[in-house]
Amino acid sequence: MKDGCSCATLPRMPSPTPLPGESPFRALGVIYTGARDYYEAGAVPGGYATVCRQIVDPALRTFAEQPFVYAGLYDALPIAAISQAAAMAAGLTHKEMAVRNARWLAERDISRVFRFLLQSSKPSQVALRLPKVSLRFFQFGTTEASLVDDCTVEARQTQVPTSLALWMIWSVEGFAPVALEMAGAKNVRVLMAGAPQPDGHVNGLETSTLRWRIRWSI
Repeated sequence: MKDGCSCATLPRMPSPTPLPGESPFRALGVIYTGARDYYEAGAVPGGYATVCRQIVDPALRTFAEQPFVYAGLYDALPIAAISQAAAMAAGLTHKEMAVRNARWLAERDISRVFRFLLQSSKPSQVALRLPKVSLRFFQFGTTEASLVDDCTVEARQTQVPTSLALWMIWSVEGFAPVALEMAGAKNVRVLMAGAPQPDGHVNGLETSTLRWRIRWSI
């Protein structure tokens, strides 16, 4: 038997889940202020205070209760748990809450914050620009989009934290149709092109690639 040990033969221990506020995945405060504003607008009885009371974990509650700034940078991961707490408080499924919140935010902000989306009157050009919106919200990953035909775009987003994947999928389902409808599209459908696919790790946290197919009629 040789002295010492070969560390390469030992199993790798996963990194612990970071406390709220400490993950390497950053996002603009608009995802938190937008959620808070939506809850306060009547989506949740009692507004944002009710959502915070619904949160059991003390660290997450402390994170949620901080004064978010629209253009500030924050840990992106807690938004999924806050959204889920809001859904419970409103008696909705998490998907219903996330989709409705994203649609409400798009209706409020596209014409004044994301005007570049509507620079072309063609829905296809708007759909191709949509991935850029994600990069304005989130400081991680890459996105791309390609035109399949006159009324179909395929989009991909990489290095999305897996724990945030479902929330992001539902948010696209809510946000994208509003943008295309503003450009004249009808019957907009946002379809996942397969399940999220693991594509790596960041600080021990798994990331995934998400793929969408967006279709519409004119």
